[in-house]
Amino acid sequence: MKFYMAEATVPTNIEDTGFHPGVKSMLFITENRAVVSMLNNAVAPPRYKYIGQSRDLANINITSSLRSKLSTYFSLKQNIRANKMGKGLWEAMTLGADISNSLGPNPIEPNKRGQSSIYFDGNALYRERFHCTKEHALEVITRKKQGYADLRSNLTQARKWLYLQTKKGFDWTEIQDQYTDDGPPLPPSTVVTEVAASIPVNMWTGYNCTADFMSSTISINEGAGHRAIHCETGVSDGDHTCTGTVIAGGTTTPLGPAVRMPAPMFMETKWFYTLYWWSGNWYLRCHDLNSVGTFSTIASGSMGGGSHLVEWITDVSGSDVSGSHDGNTIGPYTNTNAPDTQLYGGVYCYSNSAEMIPWELSDESGGGGGGTINTFMMGSAL
Repeated sequence: MKFYMAEATVPTNIEDTGFHPGVKSMLFITENRAVVSMLNNAVAPPRYKYIGQSRDLANINITSSLRSKLSTYFSLKQNIRANKMGKGLWEAMTLGADISNSLGPNPIEPNKRGQSSIYFDGNALYRERFHCTKEHALEVITRKKQGYADLRSNLTQARKWLYLQTKKGFDWTEIQDQYTDDGPPLPPSTVVTEVAASIPVNMWTGYNCTADFMSSTISINEGAGHRAIHCETGVSDGDHTCTGTVIAGGTTTPLGPAVRMPAPMFMETKWFYTLYWWSGNWYLRCHDLNSVGTFSTIASGSMGGGSHLVEWITDVSGSDVSGSHDGNTIGPYTNTNAPDTQLYGGVYCYSNSAEMIPWELSDESGGGGGGTINTFMMGSAL
C-alpha cells in the first residue's frame, strides 16, 4: 500500500467519503486532514502528500524531511520524536495535540481499559498505558477540565462523570480544578429505564427536522435529508454504547444509533458518531449536530449482501470508535472530534420511512465497579 497525507473535501452526496475513490482507509489526525492508504497502482491526486509505501503503516521510517512535513501539514504543537510511523502518529495526537488550535489535532483520550491507542483500518498502530503524570497526558487533561466546567450545569451528572475518570487513571482534583466546592466524585449507581408511552416529546429534540411524539412513536415530518434526533436523557460516562434494531426502511433510507452527542445547552461541542447503511455499504461517521449534512467518514465498507434490517450498534470508548451490524464487528478506529464529556445519544436518519425498535443508550459505569448499566431505552419505533 501507499500512504499519503490528504485533506478531505466537502462530500457532495451520501456516498462521498471526501477522498479520492481509490482511498481504502483513512485516519483523521485533525478535523479535516488525514493519513490515507491507496493501492500501489492507484494514482493519487496531486494535492495528496506522499508518506511512503509498505505493507504496514506502523513500520514506515520517519526521516527528518518527513518529520518536518508531518509537523507542518498537521499543525503539530510539538514535532514527532519517534522513528516509526505507528508511534509517530500517536505522538502527533498526544504530544502534538493542541485544543487551542483549530487546525491542529485534538488529544487521544484513554479508553475504559486505561489505554491510549491509535488505530488504522481497524488495526492498532501503537498504544500505551495511560497515566496522568506522563507528558502525553497534558493536553487531554486540559480538554477534560474544559469539559467538566461545561458539565457543572448538571452537578450530579458532572460528579458521576468525574468518578469514572479516576478509573481511567486521572486525578479528579486536577480535572475539577478551581471548582472544589462542587464536592468529591459520586459513584454512579442509578439504572434509568423509560418506556415509550411515558416519554414526553420534549425529551427528544430534532436537528434539521421536527420531531413529533404520537402513539408511542417518535417521527420526523420532513422528507429525505440528513437528520438527527437527540435524546435529552444522558448517561454517566462518555464511554457508552447505542443499540437499535432497524425494522423498516429501504436500502437508501439509512437510520443509525448515535453516540457522544453533546448536552443540549452546549451545542458548540457539535460532533457525534453514528453507524448506518446506504445502498449495500456501511458508513461509520462523525456528523455535525448543528448541520447534520456536514460529516466526515471514519471508515466504510461493503455489507456483503447482508440485510440492513438488523441490529446496529455504535460504540465509543476514549477515542476508540467502533460498531457492528447483525453481529459483524466494525473497527475500532481512532477519532478525536467528540470528547468524552458528551454523554448523550440519539439517532441519525435520512428519511421518515425507516423505523427502529428498540433503541437503547447505555454505559458500564456501575457504582463501585459493580457493573450496573445506566440505561435509557426507547421501546418503540423511531
